[in-house]
Amino acid sequence: MFKNNKTMNSKNKKFSEIKYKVSSPESLVKKEYAKHFLGVHPAANLYPLAEGDEFDAICKDIEDNGLLNPLIRDKKTKLLIDGRTRLMACYATTTNIIIEDVDHVDYIKFTMTVNLKRKHWSADQLAIIGDNITQLYEIEAKKNQGGDRKSKNFNEKPNTQKVGELKIRDNESARKVAQEIGVNHDYTSKAATIRKYAPDLKEKVLNGQMGIKDAFKQAQYAKRELKKEEPTEESEKVPLIDIKGKVVAMVDEPKKPKFNTTNDNVDWARFTWNPITGCLHNCDFGCYADDIANKPTFKNIFPVGFKPVFHEHRLACPANTKLAVSDDPRDKRVFVCSMADLFGKWIPDEWIEKVFEACMTNPEWEYLFLTKWTNRYSMLASLPNAWFGASVTKQKEVAQIEKQMQMFQTTGIKWLSVEPMLEHIKFNDLSWCDFVVIGSLTETNHPAPVGKLPAKPVEFEWVFDLVTQCKEFGVPYYLKANLDNGGTIWTKQQPNRRATLALAS
Repeated sequence: MFKNNKTMNSKNKKFSEIKYKVSSPESLVKKEYAKHFLGVHPAANLYPLAEGDEFDAICKDIEDNGLLNPLIRDKKTKLLIDGRTRLMACYATTTNIIIEDVDHVDYIKFTMTVNLKRKHWSADQLAIIGDNITQLYEIEAKKNQGGDRKSKNFNEKPNTQKVGELKIRDNESARKVAQEIGVNHDYTSKAATIRKYAPDLKEKVLNGQMGIKDAFKQAQYAKRELKKEEPTEESEKVPLIDIKGKVVAMVDEPKKPKFNTTNDNVDWARFTWNPITGCLHNCDFGCYADDIANKPTFKNIFPVGFKPVFHEHRLACPANTKLAVSDDPRDKRVFVCSMADLFGKWIPDEWIEKVFEACMTNPEWEYLFLTKWTNRYSMLASLPNAWFGASVTKQKEVAQIEKQMQMFQTTGIKWLSVEPMLEHIKFNDLSWCDFVVIGSLTETNHPAPVGKLPAKPVEFEWVFDLVTQCKEFGVPYYLKANLDNGGTIWTKQQPNRRATLALAS
């Protein structure tokens, strides 16, 4: 179809300077190669396409040596079975294509055999690929359900189908595929959770931008949030009230709302409680809460995005959540307004007073507060089991926070959240502080015009110096897993107790 019309100029270019045009295989088979292919088989799309330097290297090899491995096409349907990247490379380098027609019973199995030997895949990548394979097998199985009575599979037991070479019974397909491709079934199970609750993270795992364990944690969090907010027979429509006192939406809430369970990123507390959501700080570095509130999958939970609203119905959570009989101090700790700044300057005093009243009425819980506006702590009565936290991300915030937290008198815990740590931060005096949490900036996505904001690992020297400051003042510290630690196992400590409170261990 194309002639190999390479010019002297292209041959004389350094390989590092060559950038080849990329066009999707789907568009190619519909346009430039319409007479050769009628489409791309779903089995071909189970694996990620080569990109960047890898794709450039394939293009360079084909440009120099021609297409050595033919494109595989189904003899009957004329669908492309294997060779999407090679097809794009031929198009990019104007190289003639070579086609081999095949007739296989099971093209999913065929592409597995070809692609899994073609390159080295990490266990994380194999988990996502395995889940993709499982899904395609199950789609094919559903198509064959209750089919031709003359089929040799008709007399098999109910809920059993045979697709190609893989027999599927109920949910056993994932386990069979995991064994076939040589990856732990636990990993493919994690991949299935990611697909269901955080599908945007699949590509990141496939491309090596994120580990499957981190993606799984985010998917678990999304799953818990959705489960907590799913309408049930015990739900009712309740209003969301904005800072001007106007009802801006009606949402489904359980008649007896309870605390949400935290994810592994907050393992010093077991629950979160969000009687208020939304924030107006407009942090330029990107906020994880803003990211969550604007995800399409959470539209039913956050119908007005990240605008501050009052969920007055949730004031009943402390009374409705049962306190577990446990020796673990974390089981009675509640992170208040993890999706807001309860003490932001835009929050009406009435909202804070109502939240605080709910805390005072249910003193069996330890309530964790965190804000950038620590001066508003002074309006509260003393909660002996409360944590009063200050958020610091840059050096310029230190002086004011130190002054206000030193002046604020409480028998509860005073703590610092240095997350995300955006620069080297030096504190003058940490003698007032009982606990320091340190974390880095993770990747977040936001509505236009902000868009995607990249992660920013913390410099090791910054962390080392802050830990040294903590040790100097005898302050326990907690280093979060999102720090780029190069394999180091970070310390996870519990806070000191102040005044008459017992040491939490």
